[in-house]
Amino acid sequence: MLESENTLSYIIRFTKDFVRIDLIERLRLFCIKISRLFSKKNEVVDTLDNKKFLFNTQYIWSFSELEFMSAAQLKQSGHDVKVIICDELPYTEKEIVGLAPLRSYKRCYERTKRYCKAYGVTYLRISDFLSNQNRKEAYQLSQQSFKDIKNYKKNNINIWDYAKRNHSHYFKGDIKPKGEYESIFRKAFESAYLIETAFSKILSKYVDYEIFSANGKYLQTGIPIELNKNLGNSFYTYEVFRQGNGVIVDKNRCSMEQNMDDVWEELKSSKLSAEDRNKLYRSFDMQQKSINLEDKLWDENRIDNEKEIISLLGIDLRKKIIACYPNVFWDSVHMGLDSVSKDLTSWLKDMIDFVKDRDEFQLIIRTHPAELKAESNIQSKFTISDSLNELFDKMPSNVIIVEPKSNVSSYSLANIANANIVWNGTIGLELALNGTKPIVIADAYYANKDFTIDFLNFDDLANYLNNLNDKSEINNEEKRLVEIFSYNIRFRRKFNPPYYYKTWNYLYKFSDITRGKNKTLDNLVGFFLDQNSYMNIGSFDFE
Repeated sequence: MLESENTLSYIIRFTKDFVRIDLIERLRLFCIKISRLFSKKNEVVDTLDNKKFLFNTQYIWSFSELEFMSAAQLKQSGHDVKVIICDELPYTEKEIVGLAPLRSYKRCYERTKRYCKAYGVTYLRISDFLSNQNRKEAYQLSQQSFKDIKNYKKNNINIWDYAKRNHSHYFKGDIKPKGEYESIFRKAFESAYLIETAFSKILSKYVDYEIFSANGKYLQTGIPIELNKNLGNSFYTYEVFRQGNGVIVDKNRCSMEQNMDDVWEELKSSKLSAEDRNKLYRSFDMQQKSINLEDKLWDENRIDNEKEIISLLGIDLRKKIIACYPNVFWDSVHMGLDSVSKDLTSWLKDMIDFVKDRDEFQLIIRTHPAELKAESNIQSKFTISDSLNELFDKMPSNVIIVEPKSNVSSYSLANIANANIVWNGTIGLELALNGTKPIVIADAYYANKDFTIDFLNFDDLANYLNNLNDKSEINNEEKRLVEIFSYNIRFRRKFNPPYYYKTWNYLYKFSDITRGKNKTLDNLVGFFLDQNSYMNIGSFDFE
């Protein structure tokens, strides 16, 4: 019975994949290619203003079309544009445990190549910059003892760290690379080594090129931009958030970090209208209730009653209550930030070690609901709770771990706690908007904006907690600032992708991407040319 169900599931996935990629997508790309041959050429810019770009596309995902539309418009205007394609690695970021494996690297490569040909942009293959000796070196090194290759660096790139990030992405959790989990780690390490090798050669040949890439945290996207940064060249990144498909871009930073430091001084003196505030609070209410999320994190049985939560969790109000709200471990949004500890698991371990011999404290770790309430393929296979229980044979009696599936409201828990500590999750803004001043222990985008308590050193955090008395609350001026910040990060920093309906691009006529046809696309390309800010590139419909 199980075998027949698996066979049926495979047939359904294969059919959907065939219809979407081999029929609909091929036809659409063919229309773009034919219409490009008959489209008028853009007016070419002065050659003195020409820039050179490497689009680190490598493989196709839902929003790759943003890269090709931008690359094609840049090329039309006379800029030098090349796309870098992955045509085979031991491991790629597209692979996730539980999902059907890639049907073939050749199929993936041919698909990306079709996009390049449709949009008329030149492409480079990763394999053209890797010798057999390079591949041999990468494999042999990846097979060495972990003790020998831990924190291994090549050209100042921490290959081990990138392998660890991708390992957690693949298995959806902070899983140690041993037993059945070892093989993927070694393949990720091997791929990271090969990407560093290939891009070192690419960047030595294509000197002074700026890189444009999605994400920027994993091995296929993070290593190229880090190498270019080390060479003194610029890079641009973009990310698309699942909430409303909001696109965010940045220069010389990972866009998903959502930084607004360079515009904050100007923004903080602005004012929000009553309509703006209503729009802001409505959006957060929708988010809390999962109205605009693919993942239904909202539970109608959510426990908001504080007395019930105190009783259910066994909270001792005679103690100082510290609540921690970690991100989902495998989600790259928190990775690579300066913080009080090297990663989420280390931070929570440090917190447990801090309170275990201090009976005056009670520590509550409210794990992220999305760990187990998200869609099945991205659910954590090894939760934060699993990681912590593996580290401690017996959890200290004054530590409470609230599991992802718990209906306990994080917002009500924050009202009970004397200190609420966050990394860089949206919960930090939500707490501040609800009147609680969060303690931020990483270089979060909302840190140091005058409405948070900030630490980047654990000893300083520990000293603060040791002297903790009254709970810190947001005053009127801080409330004004957090509202301004939240409104701008949500509605002016992000924009909806041009020519998209949800995750589907509907563009089929090449002339639609020429300059002057779509203001959002023009502003996006203008940002890459340093002609406009990353703010207000386009409108954003959060709903």
